[in-house]
Amino acid sequence: MDEQRNVPAGHTVVCGYGRVGQELVDMLRQRGFRCLVIEQSPQRVRALRSRGVAYLFGDAANRVVLEHAALRHARALAITFPDDAGAEGVARLARELNPLLDVIVRVHSADYARRLWSVGAAEVVRPEFEAALEFARHVLHRYGLSGPEIQALLSERRSRLTARE
Repeated sequence: MDEQRNVPAGHTVVCGYGRVGQELVDMLRQRGFRCLVIEQSPQRVRALRSRGVAYLFGDAANRVVLEHAALRHARALAITFPDDAGAEGVARLARELNPLLDVIVRVHSADYARRLWSVGAAEVVRPEFEAALEFARHVLHRYGLSGPEIQALLSERRSRLTARE
């Protein structure tokens, strides 16, 4: 297992360094928060290495890889890759290794969102749903609604559609 680690306790483990993972890592690092990326693409690992980002080369669904990521001491785990079934497997394994860990997961289907909440995910992010809310924000603004009015509508919509059933 290829690795470049130097991460103290309280770090965030990011599974996947695609577009979503890259943005998350950039924002965390910009604010001075430590992170460790688990990635299995050699090309993306080269990018991580060149940017000086701590990483593990391997499959996040592998228990040994997650153990090397020091999940027991992590603040959060962000599963950013676009595979609902794979994300569920990683979330389940992570909860076994650290039942108190905040697990944030990217999923596409409402069914998987419910499944991930049932296995203990703290947050479930559905990119298409979030994009729809951003479109609504911009369009509603064009109709003259105020920022607080728009935020109230979006918050209500998010609460209703992401209710844990």
